[in-house]
Amino acid sequence: MGTFNASLRTLGDSRGLPATVTVADHRITIAAGDQEIGAWSLDEVVLEPTSESVFRLEVEGDKILIDLEDAASFRDVLDSTSRMRRRPKVRAKKPKKAAEAKTEPVRTATVRETKVEEKAEKPETTFLMRLDAILEKAENRWGSLLPSWVFTRATVVALLAVVIGAAVVPGIVSWILVLGGLLTVLLGAVVYTDTMLATRWLPGRMTPMHVLLFGVTFVMLGVLLGVVA
Repeated sequence: MGTFNASLRTLGDSRGLPATVTVADHRITIAAGDQEIGAWSLDEVVLEPTSESVFRLEVEGDKILIDLEDAASFRDVLDSTSRMRRRPKVRAKKPKKAAEAKTEPVRTATVRETKVEEKAEKPETTFLMRLDAILEKAENRWGSLLPSWVFTRATVVALLAVVIGAAVVPGIVSWILVLGGLLTVLLGAVVYTDTMLATRWLPGRMTPMHVLLFGVTFVMLGVLLGVVA
């Protein structure tokens, strides 16, 4: 259990609202003065550290930033609460006959050898595994700024299609990039003027300024490709 002084603010805001955050009985409660803002079970919320002293709280589709004075103690309370909730899973072990115990390692080795041979015969499987590993590393690094669908095989295929299309039909791809960039700039302008929409629509630590930069980049690439074509 712990009570911590904090400051609440939405994404894109620099001013915060003084508040008190309490963690007890696997629940988190946020209050501003004598008024309780909300109380939720820790299983219902997503708490993600964005810096040493700031946490992003996501609950029921809303996102706020919590700036804590004692973030280290807050992390310790969350860790201890998580450990108290864990229960080891006990699996019943069935007695094995002596013959089965002797033959099982041989069967396991045979299965493993078969899998190794199948992987050696299918090099594309290794390529996909490497691609998944690269996407996973990228998501671990930039996942707080971009949606999860960005780090998928479908996105890689779409990017390859754009590159191939730029080489085959650069004019069409140029118009697509310019149109997509303008729509992205429009979206960035909307969320820039409305912090509540930015909190609901933008993932992780992405801000309206990031959306505007992406949109301008798409437009410039489209114009450049059109000029080259």
